[in-house]
Amino acid sequence: MLKENFDIGPLIKKMVEKRKMTITDFSLKCGFPREYAYTIFKQKSIDTYLLCVISKVLNHNFLLEYFEEEKPINRKILIIVADDQKIDKITADLISDKSLIITNMKVSDLDWI
Repeated sequence: MLKENFDIGPLIKKMVEKRKMTITDFSLKCGFPREYAYTIFKQKSIDTYLLCVISKVLNHNFLLEYFEEEKPINRKILIIVADDQKIDKITADLISDKSLIITNMKVSDLDWI
């Protein structure tokens, strides 16, 4: 879910300060005049391309800040062939965000579809 009433500018300013970067250095690395940095710090929203440039300069993905969660959930999917009961258990574990640990298995042991 996306955050409501979220202002990106103050967060960018905070990250510049956290990185102990001068406004001049920040603006030069981003490719805009120093005065424009102060405009950005006051913005509720900014252009996506510019946000990506700023993210790269500050080594922080500001796009993730728009989500309620701290980070989007990253999942890796392993497809296995098993009976219905095992599949139901695996599905229930994934839905409840439990970790699944599979040991002693080689790729050659799997039946690929």
